[in-house]
Amino acid sequence: MKIGYTSREVCRIIGVSYRQLDYWDSSGFIQPSVARAKGTGTSRMYSFVDLVCLRTAKRLRDSGISLQKIRTSVGYLRTHFPELDSPLADLVLLTDGGTVFILTRDRDTALDTVMEQGQLAWFIPVGRFVSELRGQIVKLEAQEGKEEKTDHVFEAIVEEDGDRFHAYCPVLKGCHTWGRSREEAIQYIKEAVELYVEDLIKAGDPIPGVGWAEKIRPVVITAA
Repeated sequence: MKIGYTSREVCRIIGVSYRQLDYWDSSGFIQPSVARAKGTGTSRMYSFVDLVCLRTAKRLRDSGISLQKIRTSVGYLRTHFPELDSPLADLVLLTDGGTVFILTRDRDTALDTVMEQGQLAWFIPVGRFVSELRGQIVKLEAQEGKEEKTDHVFEAIVEEDGDRFHAYCPVLKGCHTWGRSREEAIQYIKEAVELYVEDLIKAGDPIPGVGWAEKIRPVVITAA
């Protein structure tokens, strides 16, 4: 199994958008533990444990738990269980759609990590996520090994925005991101363009400036 997974691979494996992954990283919710983008030619690299945390967070969001409540739950777990490196990957979690519980040593008792009230909960199968993720990774690696793509150039603009740098691709509506440095913003917009184009291909939609194409490799050049 690989040591690290790129943002592109993570989005395909977990089923989240690049914008969501980018926000979770920049806001400090779930950040890549292998490597963060530090300039041109570098990229975010997530560990397998990071993937389990991301899959758990997505499942909680899909179950109706707000990001604020997940943050509250993780904060509680880190305070009361400091020995855990990754609470979203290390514990058995349950949810009722309104809060997040963990199983205690007494298997008949669940501890509410957000609110203090008894509610019916259902199981978040973190252990099963591990098995599913391993299977998805094997399939992804096999698929990528067979892909042959044609390069296509997309221009991206990078502008200073306060204490950050804003990067966007004019021809791809809504494709933008931010970085703490110009180099980081450039790397993030490259990742964003790759995933944006991939989503268009999956949906069978035309790619601006290209038309309908099944296999292209986005090459990003930057200006400004």
